[in-house]
Amino acid sequence: MTRRRVGKAYYYRAKTRRQSTFRSMLRELVQVCCDGSVGTLLCHLIKAEKLTEEELLELKRLVEEEPPRGGPLEEPPERQS
Repeated sequence: MTRRRVGKAYYYRAKTRRQSTFRSMLRELVQVCCDGSVGTLLCHLIKAEKLTEEELLELKRLVEEEPPRGGPLEEPPERQS
């Protein structure tokens, strides 16, 4: 956290970006609760929420696309020296 003083008050701000924190927490959730399976997490989320037909069609469209390598939950490949 960073802080700055304005008068008698302090204003605090996180040092890490929200997206970075979200990815880190999501990665940990997948590891701890879903044995590392993103698919298991997605299935739980889909079953737990009432999705609209439009949302289901969007998910189907995403599944049918070729998945990109190195998505937000995957670690980047290690470089060889």
